[in-house]
Amino acid sequence: MTITFAEILGNVADFLALGGPVVAVLLAMSLVALALVLVKLWQFRRAGVGDHADIVAALDMMDRGAGHAAITRAAQGRNHLAPLTVLALTVVSARDVQGDAVRARLTGLAEAATTRLQSGFRALDSIAQVAPLLGLFGTVLGMISAF
Repeated sequence: MTITFAEILGNVADFLALGGPVVAVLLAMSLVALALVLVKLWQFRRAGVGDHADIVAALDMMDRGAGHAAITRAAQGRNHLAPLTVLALTVVSARDVQGDAVRARLTGLAEAATTRLQSGFRALDSIAQVAPLLGLFGTVLGMISAF
């Protein structure tokens, strides 16, 4: 048995008519949330979030005294923090540590990398907070119409 697109649209229209405008808003919010989640998953995968193997290996090399090899290994990493690691290892291996200035630069770069990955979270947070309230509102409207 094959289901046509027209039948699917008819079923969705019946569902929305049964639930009223609150269900339509919840459905729209659910689609927006799903799209945001998929975009964030793609963005995190592309940025290499959680893929720290090259950074850990570079830090181990640095601990063993192989500064140049550690910088090369860190530069090969797919993680979004790889450029930050390269900068930190370069400063440490050059023994040109200027203390607070380097720390401030590294902190700024880390915050910029993190901020780029956090975009879209406010929208997901808003949807997560409003959806239960809309569900309760729909329940109240349904009970009012039943009586």
